[in-house]
Amino acid sequence: MLERRRECETLGYWDQQYGLQAKPARESRLDPARIPLYDVEPRFERANKVLQCWLGKARIVGAALRWDPSSGKLRSDTSALALVLQDENGCRYWHRTVALTGEVAEFDAAGREIIGGQVMGICDIVQQFGVRRITVETNGIGKFAPTVLRAALKQRGIGACGVKEIDSSAQKNKRILEAFEPLMLSRMLWAHVSVSQGQAFVEMREWNPAVTNQPDDHLDAGAGAITDQPERLSDSFRNRNADDREDWRPGHGVFEAELEL
Repeated sequence: MLERRRECETLGYWDQQYGLQAKPARESRLDPARIPLYDVEPRFERANKVLQCWLGKARIVGAALRWDPSSGKLRSDTSALALVLQDENGCRYWHRTVALTGEVAEFDAAGREIIGGQVMGICDIVQQFGVRRITVETNGIGKFAPTVLRAALKQRGIGACGVKEIDSSAQKNKRILEAFEPLMLSRMLWAHVSVSQGQAFVEMREWNPAVTNQPDDHLDAGAGAITDQPERLSDSFRNRNADDREDWRPGHGVFEAELEL
């Protein structure tokens, strides 16, 4: 047995061949075992007339919702929706990954009112978590999806949520690796238990950065949701020196604002 074990290049190959376990034969570049899990939902509280969002003991200050649409039909890519939260220290929380099915939108007999489809499921997520912006990949079928989604949001009375269109031209595997790997190595990425039980973690275990054609729709949407938010640093990383004490003028720092029209 020891000789057979030495012949196996990885533990995954040993478990697959001799333990009869469903594990990848090679070492995973994005091993989901390195992602801590949590099982709490965001709660909204009002303090000093300010609405706050908390996830356990972490205060959530940002949320990104990324939709990579498809027709949702047989032999098409998964229409993936990913929700990633961010706390004030910069930690990301992969809170939802959803495979949307069916038509992008279903209309009534007159063709005027949206009565179902993927966009209605997205509206449910937006209302549940108070999302203020959705990023839609416009490759392929996504070219008309933002227009339909805006119509659904308007119909549901969700006027505070904007829709941003993005054409992902960068190499997909590089985009996925650059989004996930730094956070996983620094233990700055957490995932809800529902994400770990879905297809996203399966894709992550079997994902190979050297392969271009592989199941990765949930990974792609998750990577997009991660990079849709700016990096944040807590006050402990602030550069303090003697000049700070000598400046009597109050200030709150320098901020970059993005204006959506």
